[in-house]
Amino acid sequence: MSTPIPEARLTEIVTSATSSALNGASSYVHAQTHTWNDTIIKKCIEQLVTEVSPKGSRSPYKFIVTSTIIQHNVPSAGAPVTEEAKTSAAGRRGMNTASGAYWDNAKDGMWSYKVDSEAAVGFSIVVSVFWIAI
Repeated sequence: MSTPIPEARLTEIVTSATSSALNGASSYVHAQTHTWNDTIIKKCIEQLVTEVSPKGSRSPYKFIVTSTIIQHNVPSAGAPVTEEAKTSAAGRRGMNTASGAYWDNAKDGMWSYKVDSEAAVGFSIVVSVFWIAI
């Protein structure tokens, strides 16, 4: 698969956007999930377009970014995430997601990344980036 931006750089973009969105969060707060997702998506799209756009030109790609936040079972909302809760099988949830598309495999594509935030905040974030050549 050919990506418009190297995978290592995609990882940096998503990790940076996620860190910025969480901005010191220490646990899952349902009321914040919309804001977190919105910030992650906006920051990723801004950076993706900036990176692929030649100076003074439009982006040669359309981008779609999705962000999914998966809450893990923790003792109670707002309670600190303990080592036991992080490693307990009872404190984990399963998730499976898939995507597909009909497009030009030589120019279009998708990439997903699970952000390593689970141990710190008690939830996981999966970000997917899709690109479609214009």
